[in-house]
Amino acid sequence: VLPFENLSTDEDSEIFADGLTEDILTHLSKVKDLHVISRSSVMRYKNTTETNSQIAKKLGVAYLLLGSIRKYGDEVRVTAKLILAENDEIISQDQYDRTLTDIFAIQTEVSQKIVNALDINMSLSESQNIASIATQSLEAYKLFNMGKKEAEKRNKESIAKSIELYEEAIALDSTYAEAYAEIAHSIYLQTYYSGRRVAEAATAAAEYLGKAESINNNIARVYSVKGLILNIQGKSDEAKAAFTKALQLSPNDVTARQQYATLHYYTEEYEEQLVQAEIAYKLDPLSFASANAYFTALLTNKRFSEAEDLMKKIETDDIESNQSAIHRSYFRLYMDMRDYEKAKYHSEKIVVEMPIFRRFLGYCYAKLGDTAGAFRMIDSIKKDTPPFLYNHELAVVYSGLNMTDSVFHHLDTSRNKMSSIFKRDVGTFFEQYEENPRFKEILKAHGLLD
Repeated sequence: VLPFENLSTDEDSEIFADGLTEDILTHLSKVKDLHVISRSSVMRYKNTTETNSQIAKKLGVAYLLLGSIRKYGDEVRVTAKLILAENDEIISQDQYDRTLTDIFAIQTEVSQKIVNALDINMSLSESQNIASIATQSLEAYKLFNMGKKEAEKRNKESIAKSIELYEEAIALDSTYAEAYAEIAHSIYLQTYYSGRRVAEAATAAAEYLGKAESINNNIARVYSVKGLILNIQGKSDEAKAAFTKALQLSPNDVTARQQYATLHYYTEEYEEQLVQAEIAYKLDPLSFASANAYFTALLTNKRFSEAEDLMKKIETDDIESNQSAIHRSYFRLYMDMRDYEKAKYHSEKIVVEMPIFRRFLGYCYAKLGDTAGAFRMIDSIKKDTPPFLYNHELAVVYSGLNMTDSVFHHLDTSRNKMSSIFKRDVGTFFEQYEENPRFKEILKAHGLLD
């Protein structure tokens, strides 16, 4: 579903055009026999000059839905055209001239016609879900979509603003279940971007999710957000049930797929992690977050050659990312492969922008026999590393040098308080000490070993 073209000039029209795109996409995502690309990938093609066949190839799809919206006061004209992308053959084409208040019905009609044109048989529940209308209030709908735009900015101020906008939407329509669910999601985001405490956020989010579910228990977003909250609380069985419900309601829900993959990683169900991460990547092929999550799953399953091919594809495809993130991913790959020469190359690139990762470069120098290089990193770490990370950085480099006493000295909990980072690094940088009784005592002190 490509972004609907806004043919009007007023600001509200852009909000309605983007909302129309997302809502039709959401409707179609509920049909299990359809493969529907996520919003984050398709919105890249807003105002694009690429051909339909080029777009379809990058997205991995056969059909594209093109459309436009034009407002005339309280009147609206919506066009929708389904094409076979390889030759632009029109499969279905319709024009809707209605009042603006009929915009919600148009979304349903377009979705149903697409399914019919593709000769897909929907179940009764799928038909009912597609026909479901979230709100009848245009103003609440506008505020809801403004809230989503704010939440997408992913910073402390914008997330707080999104909650305000969703609350305003609810004030206009107290039965707007999706708005309650999005407030819960923004509360979840605050644990990352605003330092909100997990326990307090989980309680607040659960209240909003409960309201949403009591209004409509067939909204996938309610259960995907519930799964997110339960996962960060460590309630894996309940989180699995929530994600399963979300995917039953919307098999193409990228957020649910991504987070379900993360849950499987934490529960050490690595093959299932890979299954979910691969599906998410195919649904969101132009998102670095989805691609990198799939890359991580490939690493976890030791499918290094596929992981390397994927990272090369990310570099050549039109995927928004930054080079530093690419280097960090390559570094992880080559460290897992114990290819220290290639890992060193990428860690040198990382350290230019992020000196806090000098421990990685020092470790690679040490493993390659460049003792002088390793001690240069040690001197650099001693000179200007923040106190909270100082001991851990040194422990990693000393591990590469096999200087056991220095390693254990800097890992001791009287000096090293970085248990969370130690947990991530232990399997890669301290594997030679796994059977060492003194090392096991250090792990226990950090809470990493029973």
